[in-house]
Amino acid sequence: MSLFDGLQFASPEPPYRVLNVPLRRGELLLGTPVRRSTVLAGKLVAMTASVGIVSAAFVVTLIVGAPLVDLSIGSSYVIAATLMLALLAVMFGSVGLLLGALSGHRAVALGAGFGLAIAAWCEARLPLAGLSR
Repeated sequence: MSLFDGLQFASPEPPYRVLNVPLRRGELLLGTPVRRSTVLAGKLVAMTASVGIVSAAFVVTLIVGAPLVDLSIGSSYVIAATLMLALLAVMFGSVGLLLGALSGHRAVALGAGFGLAIAAWCEARLPLAGLSR
């Protein structure tokens, strides 16, 4: 005889189904009494903060690690290059966030940001390939 003999478990449906209507990701958040602009601003702040934290870690790592491998690079150049890349990353992320908010689909947000980044990279490589005017 087993410990679970005679017990009936709940239905196999996931717990996020209410009244037989499946909830998509993010609908629970937008169902709370918070303005959508506040949610969007929070996501933008979180994205900017995470890019800032990663950029700061990169700067510290490169400035501390450069002398260990006899790399002579000025810390002002490292900070300037990292700041430019961080602003570029925030711009691509903001475009993805905007288009994702307008469409309501995560795939559109990811595709827009990544597609714009790839298009910018390809456009920057055209002169190197001799394909610019």
